[in-house]
Amino acid sequence: MQGFSELLDYLLTAMLAGLGVYALYTAIRLYHQFTLFDNRILYPANCKPKDCRDPGAFILYIVPRLWILGGLCLILCVLTVLAVFVKVSFLQNWFGIYVLPFLGFVVLAWYVWVNARCAKKFW
Repeated sequence: MQGFSELLDYLLTAMLAGLGVYALYTAIRLYHQFTLFDNRILYPANCKPKDCRDPGAFILYIVPRLWILGGLCLILCVLTVLAVFVKVSFLQNWFGIYVLPFLGFVVLAWYVWVNARCAKKFW
């Protein structure tokens, strides 16, 4: 069972790091190009960039939220690494066991909610 737990720790860390970097990359690219492009996390389900009613307003709306998503994911990734792999003592108690995974869930749920609002507002 210990091996499975370690695998989940590696998976959580990789997912948080990957999502954080991808969200920040998307925010930077949108900010500099100011045009919509194909992206996996940017658009709500079944929404295509060409169908957006107001691309400029969508970009202005989503870029700050992508910065928040990316930053929070990377912070949670660092805290997870400190709790699991470096074994910082205050992160190994209830905070590391219960709060870190809960915060990760809250961040992802918040972005899903933001994305759902985008579907109603811009498509």
